[in-house]
Amino acid sequence: MLPFKKGNFKQSIYALNVISSYNDDDMNCNFYLGMSYYYTKNFIKAIDYFNRCIENSNNTFLQESMYYQALSLYESGNKESANKLFKTIADKG
Repeated sequence: MLPFKKGNFKQSIYALNVISSYNDDDMNCNFYLGMSYYYTKNFIKAIDYFNRCIENSNNTFLQESMYYQALSLYESGNKESANKLFKTIADKG
């Protein structure tokens, strides 16, 4: 987490990928991989990791994952899907 907190997102991606090689279902790891890819503007990879969090609704990052997935969709040019997801988020309060 130290590289992520320091804003060294490429190093964070490397470290988190090593960790995820031991446990692919670690939601903390998936969320922070998504965030690291988001901050490096690799929105397609970010979407993938946020999706993993959203598909596993038993995690503490569900709302944040949905929000950052919508932002990633928007930034990657998929504005229609992003707007639908933003609406879903707003409807859930």
